[in-house]
Amino acid sequence: MDRSANLVRLADETFDVLVIGGGITGAGVALDAVLRGLSVGLIERDDFASGTSSKSSKLIHGGLRYLQRLHLGQVRQGLHERRVLEFMAPHLVRRTPFLFPRFGSRNIGVRAGLTLYDVLGAGSGYSHHRLVRRGEVAVHAPALRETNGAFEYWDARTDDARLVWAVAQTALENGAAIANHCAATGFVHIEGRVGGVSVYDGETDATFDVRARVVVNATGIWVDAVRALEHKGVERDVRPSKGIHIVVSASRLRTESALILPTPDGRFLFVVPWENDTVLIGTTDADYDGPLDDVVAEPDEVEWILAVVNRVLSDPLSDGDIVATFAGLRPLVAQGGRTKDVSRKPLIEVSSSGLITATGGKLTAWRPMAVRTVDHVLRGLDTHAKSKTDRTRLVGAAAYEGVVPALEVVLEDLGLDKAHAPRLYHRYGSQSSQVVRLAREEPTLAEPLHPALPYLRAEAEFAIRTEGARTIDDVLARRLRASLTSRDGGAAASDWVRGRLILAT
Repeated sequence: MDRSANLVRLADETFDVLVIGGGITGAGVALDAVLRGLSVGLIERDDFASGTSSKSSKLIHGGLRYLQRLHLGQVRQGLHERRVLEFMAPHLVRRTPFLFPRFGSRNIGVRAGLTLYDVLGAGSGYSHHRLVRRGEVAVHAPALRETNGAFEYWDARTDDARLVWAVAQTALENGAAIANHCAATGFVHIEGRVGGVSVYDGETDATFDVRARVVVNATGIWVDAVRALEHKGVERDVRPSKGIHIVVSASRLRTESALILPTPDGRFLFVVPWENDTVLIGTTDADYDGPLDDVVAEPDEVEWILAVVNRVLSDPLSDGDIVATFAGLRPLVAQGGRTKDVSRKPLIEVSSSGLITATGGKLTAWRPMAVRTVDHVLRGLDTHAKSKTDRTRLVGAAAYEGVVPALEVVLEDLGLDKAHAPRLYHRYGSQSSQVVRLAREEPTLAEPLHPALPYLRAEAEFAIRTEGARTIDDVLARRLRASLTSRDGGAAASDWVRGRLILAT
């Protein structure tokens, strides 16, 4: 990604639509719009997926708990999108077995819910749920204390930050102009209508205007702050809900399958095998009224998660087993009641001056939300074009069988362990060959990036050269996941990454 060239375009061109926000919603709107033939610009204050979109439970699913509130349409949509996203990004969206362990009860309600889940997901190609006997549970999830068996069903998981970047990069390669570390500071008005945005470039300290016929505010939990740039005292659209996760070593919580555990507040806790031999556990759901930036997991929230998961483990976890924690805020549509009861349905509204604001929703359903948003954009442009995203492959999309065997050969030729091949595939897909090519051209890039993690230096270099990474955090927290899967937060790789970033400027 040539950031300088994109900045020139943003300053010089007049776009059909300018998107503010580089999370999954903003990236999705940019992709849907550019595929419909619109000229598209996108700016992001920090980095792509730096907000909520990199702090999810990493699941692509219908949402079993929405069945409790009879949000059947929302579940059906999620189960449909699960299959669509597999087509769009087979390297990033991976089918995963989930176990719902049984302890001393018949769990009739659970079985009924899973049966309905199967019905709503009919035609998706996913296996129906089944009853698993206790011996099989012990094989697939040895960390669990003795069970009375479990229900197994299937959903999918992803790397949320990688998915956001794949969507943004696909928009870029189809003609969009995008830039991270560029903040919207105000609106440009033309004859009483929003006709662009004033932008501050955090890298160069420069300011410039981006002109556009339609502007979309897709900034997640910050949508109200952006709306206030146009009109002070606007009524609040977003009600933040805080969710935290903890990361532990897979050696301390051994499970091949993901687990779903009921919580005392009527929700579910997910235990998901993650990358670099770690396991992700979360999430919480609580009202939040603090600062929107730099949200952290508090000790009592961590202890709550430990208490829930320890009820089912044969060898309970302690604070010392935690590798990392992270916290994020969901942009729930403002309404009454508890946040855990609030619908995840999105809100799309158009102000009197034409600003379109899109908020709410969830990771799995980013594409339908983008389609609806661009439909509103087209009304403002008095044009019509059908969405193509459900028929579009994201950058890197390729079959496992078409990438991994060839990659193993190249890795062995470089003297590297061919075990890197599947891991590289699930991060880069067909672009894995570009990463390995860097290591071939510059042998030092074939060295480990971090002593405790499997990443190659070539992966960090690829993030800097190709994937728009501008800071150490861009590289280690989002393009890679070193910050969340190592006890030092990736610090052992920081100096090397800093040096490469300096060389790239």
